[in-house]
Amino acid sequence: YRQLLESLVEQRTAEVNAVNKELRLRLEWLAAGNLVNQMIGRSAEFAHIYERVVEIVNHLFSVQNSFIAELDKETGLLKILAHSDSNVHPDLIGSFISIPVDIEITSSPEPGRAVIIPGDSFSELYQPLYLHAQVSKVQNIAFVPLQVREQVLGFLGLELHEEDRNITSEEYNLLSSFSVDIAQLIEDPRLFDQAKLLVAGEERNRLARELHDSVAQTLY
Repeated sequence: YRQLLESLVEQRTAEVNAVNKELRLRLEWLAAGNLVNQMIGRSAEFAHIYERVVEIVNHLFSVQNSFIAELDKETGLLKILAHSDSNVHPDLIGSFISIPVDIEITSSPEPGRAVIIPGDSFSELYQPLYLHAQVSKVQNIAFVPLQVREQVLGFLGLELHEEDRNITSEEYNLLSSFSVDIAQLIEDPRLFDQAKLLVAGEERNRLARELHDSVAQTLY
């Protein structure tokens, strides 16, 4: 009976520790999210925000490097917006990588569910990410879909250096909400550009009306 009781206590303790770890990660992400929101309010330099996000990703998920890649509609490739190792490899920023064949983006993937791409498939990613992965001895890359309203806008990449490194259930739970927040960051500049085009169009129409009225008045 004592052995059974001790086993139950150990099991319950492990469950409580797992819940506490997830709550701690969520609190850290909420604090980071507030910081990101403040940065958005102060500046439209989204590149700096992306850089801050990948730093947070490295800390929360205990990875050495991570990156944010946006899905480019014209080329069908992924464009790297931020990479935590860009100081060493600045050519990573703005470079394009192909979507691994194991990733299907047409059928709305489950939010936060990562697709693990093994090292022997890195050659299809194109340079310079492929070269970076070789130099950094990356074993696997976890691609997490960034989607808003079932539309995939890009991927969060977690570079895993340990061959047996897996994404835990707690990390998957955090990625579910985390990926949506990052996707919103990608969507915001698009909405901002659309708003600018709309305002510019309205301004052109207003000037055209005023010019038309002015010419008509002059002719009259």
